[in-house]
Amino acid sequence: VRTSNPGSAAWQCGEPAGIAHQVAGWIAQQNHACADLGPVGAVVGATLGDEVAAWRAAMPKAWMLVPGFGAQGAGRDDIAAHKRSDGLGALVVSARSVLFPSEGRDDHDWPSHVAQRARRFAKAVELPR
Repeated sequence: VRTSNPGSAAWQCGEPAGIAHQVAGWIAQQNHACADLGPVGAVVGATLGDEVAAWRAAMPKAWMLVPGFGAQGAGRDDIAAHKRSDGLGALVVSARSVLFPSEGRDDHDWPSHVAQRARRFAKAVELPR
């Protein structure tokens, strides 16, 4: 639906009725009959700021895949609007920050370092209910 890549807004949200709005409408329609979160989700970047609330409102029953946490600059406050009020609905992605060290190399102990970074990531994205 909406990435935060430079220049993406021009074609995702441009007039008339940018493709992002069309896709969001289709997703909402597909999930409409679901009692809870539906089977069709959307990618909505973590670094979009205030724009996220409108996407969540447009797709209340959609899972959001949320790239951009960690190495790309998004933090806990940036992902709050992606989640519904019950804390569900967002699958936050931080692949680069989990897989690779911020400095240096992991060498032979790579699996345990990845596990440590994954635990830090899980704690960082956990929001109080």
